[in-house]
Amino acid sequence: FPVTIASTTIFVRLADNAIPGTYNSRNISLTSTSATTRTISTSSTSNVVNTKSLTVTSPQVTTKSYDGTNSATITGNLNGVLSGDIVNLVGTGTFASENVGTSLSVTSTSTLSGTHANRYTLTQPTGLTGTIIKANQTISFNVPLYKSTFDVDFTPNAQSTSGLVLTYTSSDPSVATIVSGKIKIMGIGTSTITAS
Repeated sequence: FPVTIASTTIFVRLADNAIPGTYNSRNISLTSTSATTRTISTSSTSNVVNTKSLTVTSPQVTTKSYDGTNSATITGNLNGVLSGDIVNLVGTGTFASENVGTSLSVTSTSTLSGTHANRYTLTQPTGLTGTIIKANQTISFNVPLYKSTFDVDFTPNAQSTSGLVLTYTSSDPSVATIVSGKIKIMGIGTSTITAS
């Protein structure tokens, strides 16, 4: 037989995979067979779903060649992503120095990407170190094969793919020497000019 309840407290629990956000003053419709539909509202405070914190397991800094910047790439696996959610690690960081070296301190500035990234926050990995190795460079220049002892000093005009300032050495200073970045012919013979 029908039973009428004048009033009662109803408890509503959000699903464990509820999207982070505020659920204050939200309307909920209650329906049942042979019963009148009723609409209730959640309380105006304290109905909040926070983002889930993720950590990075086995974080590593990728060794890179010197490029004049302190940018770093960090790899690792996200720990704590719920099944079915698509979340990826965008591993970035900064070296303490842009110069060549080993065991350089690295600060993580990593972020999250993916369809469900806004449901999570990332705990940045700490205690990271990495290595910057010397970059390969190609040097090219055209020095005349034959010069006279009467020729004035001339600039080699060498070019490097690294953009670094070049220095020159002569294999035989009695034939040619380097003066203020220019080649000076000293005497008769053969000398090899090396740029580095």
